[in-house]
Amino acid sequence: EMDRLVGDGDIGHSLAGGAHAVRARIDDWRGLALDAVLRDIGLVIRRSVGGTSGPLYAAFAVAAGQQLRSGAADAAALRRAFAAGVSAITTLGGAAAGDRTMVDALLPAVADDALLRSAAAAARAGATATSGMAPRRGRSSYIGARAVGHPDPGAVAVAMVLEALARS
Repeated sequence: EMDRLVGDGDIGHSLAGGAHAVRARIDDWRGLALDAVLRDIGLVIRRSVGGTSGPLYAAFAVAAGQQLRSGAADAAALRRAFAAGVSAITTLGGAAAGDRTMVDALLPAVADDALLRSAAAAARAGATATSGMAPRRGRSSYIGARAVGHPDPGAVAVAMVLEALARS
């Protein structure tokens, strides 16, 4: 519904398709190193999530996996992997803080440099803040000022994913 108001209305369907595709592969990843799992998640997402979100989420997963290639998966390594994923998204998509995109939820989460619950809360705050931003990138930029007052659906989706990860 959020995306129908400010975009093309497909983000929920696209991300649900990706979630179902990832979920269908979970058993295949048991016992694998986290870097291999993330790399495969990137491939699954790239094939199953349409629109701009697919390549961006895929780039995140692949870059995060590459960062973990050394095998370390402690908190510091996971933070570096998350930062590498966010960097891949900003490089591929070209969005920056204040452009009213998923990046506005990701940057506060990566800057939080704390536990996942805190990063998820930072992402939610970043997503909420997009309501007051004029869109400069993404689908919302096509409708301009009419998007103001509504949160960016991609930023809200990022917050939802991080909140789900924190709960699990």
